[in-house]
Order: sequence, then structure tokens, then C-alpha cells
Amino acid sequence: MRTTYVTGMFTHLAEETVGYFADRHDARHDPSRPESMQARAGRVRVLLGVWSTYAAGGVCGGFCEISWAAYALAVPAALLTAIVAIDRRWPWHAPSQDPLHGAHAGAS
Repeated sequence: MRTTYVTGMFTHLAEETVGYFADRHDARHDPSRPESMQARAGRVRVLLGVWSTYAAGGVCGGFCEISWAAYALAVPAALLTAIVAIDRRWPWHAPSQDPLHGAHAGAS
């Protein structure tokens, strides 16, 4: 998931949404389309969730900056530190599956 590239996520959301509506239109003529529509609808929901998180973070960040000035960075910094500490203690994936430390890391 391209969570660090906001415009890329927006483009992906637009592509999936247009594809969903195209599948929906074509479903009238092709009975096999509902399966692809369901899969595409799931991807659209995930992307909308990511965008909702971006929007909520922007709004919360704006309000926190107004109230706390530079101290507003303490909340996301603390959350990021906690997530890193948790991942270091209980990894969410096997080290061999880590794209940064796997067998082909650094090979370009």
C-alpha cells in the first residue's frame, strides 16, 4: 500500500472507483462481472479508509497546531515511537518477508 504517497493513493482510488462503475455498467451484459465488482468494491473501501485517515489526521493536526503550536508534533511522534517499539518487540511479519531486509534488499 502506498501510504506515503498521498497523490498516488488518490490516483489509485480514482482508478479503482472508475473501474468499479465501469464493471457495474458492464455487469448488465456479462454475468461474471459481480465477482470482479465485489473485489474492486473492497479495494475502493480500503482506499477510502486510507483517505479518511489522511483527512482526519489533517483536521486533527490543524486543530492541535492551533492549540499547542510546535508541541502538536509530540502526539504523532509518540504514536510513531510506540508503533516502532511494538513492531520491534513483536514483528508483524517474519524477518525473511521484510522487503527492507529480505534477500533482494539493496539489489536494484
